Amino acid sequence: MAAAGSGCGPLARPTLITGVRLAATLAFTTATTLAGIWTAAETIAGQVPWVVPTFGPFATTGIIVWAVWLLAGVVHALAPLHWTRMTIGLALLLSPAALPVGALVGLPRPPLFVLVPHAALGLLALAMPTDPPRWQRLMPLVVAPLDWPQLTAWPSEIPPTGQASGAPSCPRPPSRCC
Repeated sequence: MAAAGSGCGPLARPTLITGVRLAATLAFTTATTLAGIWTAAETIAGQVPWVVPTFGPFATTGIIVWAVWLLAGVVHALAPLHWTRMTIGLALLLSPAALPVGALVGLPRPPLFVLVPHAALGLLALAMPTDPPRWQRLMPLVVAPLDWPQLTAWPSEIPPTGQASGAPSCPRPPSRCC
């Protein structure tokens, strides 16, 4: 029988590695949840009449990054951890690549204040435990779509182009308006 505090059994003291693995699990869940939020925002923002160009039906080239993060959540639920880590690595490679790709083709890109924290969460997520319980593997898939109903109500509240909320539209062409 293991003594209390000996590092074995249910009374083992947590170590730094235990804390890092917990933080990695929470970081991965947060990263996939944020990817779900940004995917919904990119999809909805593409439906609003903007003056700037869009990336097909999406607002920016960041949709590629968010799609890979959501793919990492699916891979985490279905495949062994090394496949999850490879998918996270791919997402980490694509995160900074969204900036020059958007600049080269003249399309909007996601802002740095979105990409950098997401990459930091991804770096921490690489330290996930190798054999988490099944409920932890499914958690990113459960949490990521929870924000969609809230975000899908958003476009109906946006006034048409050229109007501020409650203000009449400018009667002159946009180039000569205020």
